[in-house]
Amino acid sequence: MGLFIAGLILSIPLSILANVHTDKVQTWFARRNSSRTATRLGTLNREYEQAKELKEDRGAMQIFLVARILRVTYISSVSAILSGLLFASSSLFESARFDFTFELGIHLMTAILSLLGWLVAIIGGLAVVAQCGSALRVHGRVVGFTKFEAAVEEQRRKLQRA
Repeated sequence: MGLFIAGLILSIPLSILANVHTDKVQTWFARRNSSRTATRLGTLNREYEQAKELKEDRGAMQIFLVARILRVTYISSVSAILSGLLFASSSLFESARFDFTFELGIHLMTAILSLLGWLVAIIGGLAVVAQCGSALRVHGRVVGFTKFEAAVEEQRRKLQRA
C-alpha cells in the first residue's frame, strides 16, 4: 500500500515534467533524423492550423471541448461498467464454493477476474487522462495563441536548420 501511495504522489510531478519537456525532447529527436524532422514539421503545422482555426472560431472551440467531454464520459462509463462486471463476477465465483476439489480453481478464477477488473479500470483511467491532457494542451494553445505561434516559429527554424 505504501508503494502505491508513493507511486501516486510521484506520478504528478513526473507527468508535469514530461509535459514541460515534451517539445524539447521531440525537437532533439527530430534533429537526429531527417524523416523525423519532416514528421515533426508536419505535426507542428497541424497543431498550429488547429489552434489557429479554433482561435478564430470560438464555436468550433466549444464543439471541440464538448466532444472531448463526451469522449471522456464514454470512456470512463465503459471502463467503469466493464470493471464493475469483472469485480461482480469475481465475487460470484468467490461465493460459489461447490466442493473442496474446485476451491483452488475458484480462487484462481476469482484472482484473474479481479486482476482484469483492476486492469480495465487502470486502462480506462489512463485513456481519460490522455484525452483530458490532449484537450488541455489544445485549449492552452488557443488561449495563449501568440506565445504558441512564436514557439512554433522558433521550433520550425530549429528543425529547418538541422
